[in-house]
Amino acid sequence: GATGAGSGFWTAMPGSPTRVSDTQFTITDTGNANKYDKLFCKGTVLTWNEGGTWQTGMVISAAYDSNTVTIDIVGDSLTAGFDTMKYAAQLAMRETFAIPGSQATGTDVTRQWVAPFALYKLSLDAIVDTAGTTNATTYDVNDDGSSLGANPSIASGETTDFNNGITPAVVASGSIITVDIDAASTTQAIDGYIVFWYYPESWRYRS
Repeated sequence: GATGAGSGFWTAMPGSPTRVSDTQFTITDTGNANKYDKLFCKGTVLTWNEGGTWQTGMVISAAYDSNTVTIDIVGDSLTAGFDTMKYAAQLAMRETFAIPGSQATGTDVTRQWVAPFALYKLSLDAIVDTAGTTNATTYDVNDDGSSLGANPSIASGETTDFNNGITPAVVASGSIITVDIDAASTTQAIDGYIVFWYYPESWRYRS
């Protein structure tokens, strides 16, 4: 099978992927010759099979050490015996929701976004420009009013909460995505951004 990008939309994962945990696997890259830690950057979309069941997820980090690249993912859980792992030629797509000013609790605190096509939800990141203090700032992203789960929560004194993995289920075309702030720091954080990582369901059926 092919080991590099460009042979098709989906390419077999090189380096004999080996499970470490539900959220981590390793691949071999002798002497880091293939720079797989660079190739499989955050946002790389993966699929694999487990007992004939299709699964999917997204890379959140990759690091090289001693002829091995260790890759962390969000999405479906990697169970023992997974096989036929592939990666997509295109990185996951992102939609960013900006919430200007003080990050106070409220519903529909940013613009709504209508899903332009059926899509697989993957992960949520949250960033603020200025940290809040005392208590966390917690966001809740909703699909037609139902929480996607994995609510990002930025701790007191911090400015980010990355890689809040969502179980990859399909969000229907035309769904309305909204953002709430469920909890706020006592001294409120300033200027927030929610990044929603996803990919079109159509990608699943590409070759």
